[in-house]
Amino acid sequence: MEASLYAERDGSRATTATSVVLRAAVAGIAYIVALWVSYYYGGGFGQEATIWLASGVAIGVLATASTSRWLAYSIGLAIGALVANLIAGEGIVASIVYAIEEVVVALLIAWALKRSLGESFRLDRVRNVLVFVAVGAVGGALLSWLVNLAVYPPLGLPSPLLAWRLWIVSGTVGTLIVTPLILAWADFRPKRSGGATMADFAWGAPLFVLLVLATFFVFHGETSDRFSGSVGFTITYLPFVFLVLGGLIWGPRGATLSTFVLAAIAVVYTVRAQGPFAGVEGFLGEAVLEVQGYVAAAALMSLLVSALTASRQLALRDAANWKTRYEAAIVASGQALYELDPASGRLSWVGDTERLGFAGQNPSTLAGYLERVHSSDRERVRSAFVALARGTLRHSPLAHRLRSAAGEDVQVEGDANAIVDFDDSVHRIVGFLRPLHVAGELPAEARIT
Repeated sequence: MEASLYAERDGSRATTATSVVLRAAVAGIAYIVALWVSYYYGGGFGQEATIWLASGVAIGVLATASTSRWLAYSIGLAIGALVANLIAGEGIVASIVYAIEEVVVALLIAWALKRSLGESFRLDRVRNVLVFVAVGAVGGALLSWLVNLAVYPPLGLPSPLLAWRLWIVSGTVGTLIVTPLILAWADFRPKRSGGATMADFAWGAPLFVLLVLATFFVFHGETSDRFSGSVGFTITYLPFVFLVLGGLIWGPRGATLSTFVLAAIAVVYTVRAQGPFAGVEGFLGEAVLEVQGYVAAAALMSLLVSALTASRQLALRDAANWKTRYEAAIVASGQALYELDPASGRLSWVGDTERLGFAGQNPSTLAGYLERVHSSDRERVRSAFVALARGTLRHSPLAHRLRSAAGEDVQVEGDANAIVDFDDSVHRIVGFLRPLHVAGELPAEARIT
């Protein structure tokens, strides 16, 4: 798994003005490519595109970038949108209006996402994914349609009123596919350590290949000719198995890349009148809309699975960090922390047990520990632990003597505390032990014999 799921964001990195300009130029070029692909596979230039990836690029770029650099990225995206619309055959006035509308809507959506999720948000929690889907994907497409509905007719441009379903579906799906891809990969840097391991790659690579092959198998050719009855539709969701498994192993970056590849294969073959959705054509472009519903389900599932995986990895990493800190603090204090399971009698230790005279042979059970307690103190110590385990005591001091591995007695003091569970039963008994002195470190006349 990715030990470090995300690096620092764009806003926290020292960059030169030249690098910001170059990144803004790359953003503009990415917008041009996205718009060209959308028209090429979504109905052709001069038609209403049934696929729309460009908004996902604009929102993804601005959501990733620091707000202090939005001006540069907005200019880059606006120039890219202007050039892209001119290439698509739009007039200069229409191209300018389209470019301004695209950047303004993307700025508003990126601002809303940052406002809701934080300046450098990540799609590593289920809440973040749900907010992104509602605000970024659906909200962005709906806002774009409403803005265009209000602005286009007064300027003499075609109204999107009748194409509301096409507009909202294509915008939502495009954002679901492209924006998470940008968020996950924008700060990618090859690392010697801290990234995905070779084992992760070795397990994930075959699943990625199987995903590609399964998607080709489902969408290549005429479904009715290859399968009888409803078999063609039944196996439609076969690629989802490899999509989920790959996301679990490769994390957010692998999940977004896999979703993008699945979407590309599914849409391209559907546009070519192949695959299970090609026969659904109640109106022009319905097949592409249907396959985008399929892609949206894949994207949403992939985002949720990768978010759950990322949340688990982050929680494990935080737990490991806390474990390291508290173990270091205990060792530095010169004490030993023990934890007793009353049900099984098992003991675990953290800290400096050498000073207790264990010599690397920490007793693993309460019975083993009591064997090391001086015979004069043993019954008192045992009774204290029994009372704590039964719940009749919640705290008890523990001053007694231990027999070291070298056969000498060590005077120790400490305590024992009962940890009570929700049902008032004693879940654990924990405490610290510290030596008042170690026999081998004192003159013979000062030792306890």
